Amino acid sequence: MAVQKRYNSDLPVRTVFPCVTGALGFIYGLRVNTLLESRTAGPQAGGLEPIDAATVAAPLDSAPANPVAQAALDLADAPRAEYNPLLFFGPSGTGKTSLLREFSQRWSARAPADQVHYCTAADFARSYASAVETDGLIDFRQRRLSCPLWLIDNLSELAGKQEAQRELLRLIELRSDRWLVLAAKSSLVELPLIPQLTGRLSSGLAVALAHPDRSRRQLLVQELCNAYEIQLVPSATGELASRCRTRRQLEHHVRQLAAAGPHAEPIGFEQVLDSLAATMPRPGVRAIVSAVAAQSKVSVRAIRGSSRRRHIVRARSIAMLLVRYNTRLSLQKIGCYFGKRDHSTVLHAIGQAKLLVAQEPLLHRQLVDLGLLTGDDPAVDNPSADVTLLTSDQGVPNSQHRTTENLSPETQHPDPLQTCYQQVFHEA
Repeated sequence: MAVQKRYNSDLPVRTVFPCVTGALGFIYGLRVNTLLESRTAGPQAGGLEPIDAATVAAPLDSAPANPVAQAALDLADAPRAEYNPLLFFGPSGTGKTSLLREFSQRWSARAPADQVHYCTAADFARSYASAVETDGLIDFRQRRLSCPLWLIDNLSELAGKQEAQRELLRLIELRSDRWLVLAAKSSLVELPLIPQLTGRLSSGLAVALAHPDRSRRQLLVQELCNAYEIQLVPSATGELASRCRTRRQLEHHVRQLAAAGPHAEPIGFEQVLDSLAATMPRPGVRAIVSAVAAQSKVSVRAIRGSSRRRHIVRARSIAMLLVRYNTRLSLQKIGCYFGKRDHSTVLHAIGQAKLLVAQEPLLHRQLVDLGLLTGDDPAVDNPSADVTLLTSDQGVPNSQHRTTENLSPETQHPDPLQTCYQQVFHEA
């Protein structure tokens, strides 16, 4: 059943426009449409006009898989502000904003007369600066001290705004018995905040959020397929679960497949690849090696060269692993690109890189943030990779476009190694 709630916003405005943010909540079963305010004009600094929020629809999914997140939401039903302030943190697409909305919804069900104040950290900083300039600090502070529930999204937007951070710290201390719920992309240790604010926020509860793991994503694919009345072959289900990290992405591709028309037979692997290639292309060889070179602070030439210096060998091994994971190149083709190395050398380097990624969580996270790995088991592999040697006129599949480059017909029996090198270099 729809629930209506009134919000305050830190955006000084007169014009209202709809903004759909519900996709963030798919993992936790919420679809939220909220009315925000534009910044075209507005009342005096610190003046906040309550506006109508859109309805919060009925749950689309089961309860959160994260029991800590569920327990944190249950705090909204408690009469006292325990574990205050409350912080939800995690990468984009993990449902942080939707958790803020659901916390507000539960609060409203218990205390419908209470006013909820919602803003982003950037909105807070702008409103504070405007209040300072127009001598409106008293009104600015009073409005934030009087509301029983204050929601702040995207806390990392306060980076570099030390005066706004100090003001937020003062307000937190003054409203210690009233709820403050925040959302951020990083943990408190990683957020660029002043130490005093970090320490104050640390006194509450911080809930880490993550993308669903592969097994959970496979279940989501099955649920979505049932909802859209289509079937996928097992390999197609696995590919979707491997490439998509959020329910938002999974639902998009399942919807695209369903919209292609009635399917008498289960949808195959190739159709799923076509759908993925249109919106989620895998990086090419050159992009992968360039990214590794930049992160490792070495040159692309050094990675592809013959140097045996330890840090270069490390970067080269990681690059080989990522090329293997993100493309359908065989070991021999990868060896061709990296200085015409033997496929056994490539296999050994990939094995060493897998150990590095598995043993170094920071390295794994960096590669995930770059979009070169998923957040799953660091012992990565690409099951669809071409493991055959290039001994015929079969082309080199490009994973993101899946195009085929034919071997040159100029010679009847071309040298496989030289032809392979030319093709991989051309593709990269």
